[in-house]
Amino acid sequence: MDDLLVPKELFAELQKSKQGISKWGSISLYGPAIQRKESREDCSIFSLKNKSGVGEVTIYPVFPGIELAYNDIHMRYCEAPAKGKRPIIEINHCRLGRYECRFRKQDCCYMEPGDFSISAYPAEKKASCFPLGHYHGISVTIDTERIDPWTMQLLAYLSIDLEHITALLADRNYYILRASSTIEHIFSELYTVREQLRRGYSKVKILELLLMLTDLQPSERELDRPYFSRWQIEEVNEIHDFMLDHIAEHYTIEALASRSSLSPTVMKRCFKGVYGDSIYAYLKKCRLQLSAQLLAAGGRNIGEIAALVGYDNPAKFSDAFRKAYGCSPREYQKSQNG
Repeated sequence: MDDLLVPKELFAELQKSKQGISKWGSISLYGPAIQRKESREDCSIFSLKNKSGVGEVTIYPVFPGIELAYNDIHMRYCEAPAKGKRPIIEINHCRLGRYECRFRKQDCCYMEPGDFSISAYPAEKKASCFPLGHYHGISVTIDTERIDPWTMQLLAYLSIDLEHITALLADRNYYILRASSTIEHIFSELYTVREQLRRGYSKVKILELLLMLTDLQPSERELDRPYFSRWQIEEVNEIHDFMLDHIAEHYTIEALASRSSLSPTVMKRCFKGVYGDSIYAYLKKCRLQLSAQLLAAGGRNIGEIAALVGYDNPAKFSDAFRKAYGCSPREYQKSQNG
């Protein structure tokens, strides 16, 4: 530990370790969706693509064995590889969208904006899904087998206990914390820091994150959101797709539930758990988003667009649109089409 009294030597060694962190172990989280790589001085940018959409992941080395990834996802899912080479601790923070992590034991971890989770990968993880079709957030991966002695000394000097962090996952696939001021403090600045400072700043914030986790006790884990089985989620997903395929139609809760084996009560609770909104609130958002796309495309009048998205009364459509977008449909159409 005496070596830590000479910071210049320590950080010189960390710089030498750059070759050891250029393998981008965290990219395995994204499975076969990886398409291509663009290398830059301090990071690599990977493109994602599968049948459900596209995405981009920017990965920065933090310390040997520890990486930071910025996720810009416009997909429905990313399948994990069938089997990984060695265990990795995966930490996720959701900034926008919604994140569903499926595990091989049929558990599902749902995160919404502000939430934070730790999971063991790849032994348990099956897939990452994004129910809203988009997801923006940060991933931190820790591969303990690749952490070099100098980094281990630094962590020990700061009283960071990786064994304690790993032990948080001893009885479950994941550990999840809901949005809080502490989590917001750690992650918010990582999203806004200037590019020139990101490399150094990420080291400071990741150390702060690991210190927080070292101090975390299992009793503090928040798992207050309801658990849903895989078959319930699949049933709700089918109802979701049916509604969007018939977006101009109107269905009662009972009529939608009759298309599945779920009761109306369970269906409503499960739908909100997966998509973050009640059925009618979610459908209203989708109708207005579609109407905005149709207005921007041009070629249709307001009444036609209102009918296409399920509004029989153009005046009610205009009121709903104004509340969502801050302007009338006509004003929006003008702004999009000059």
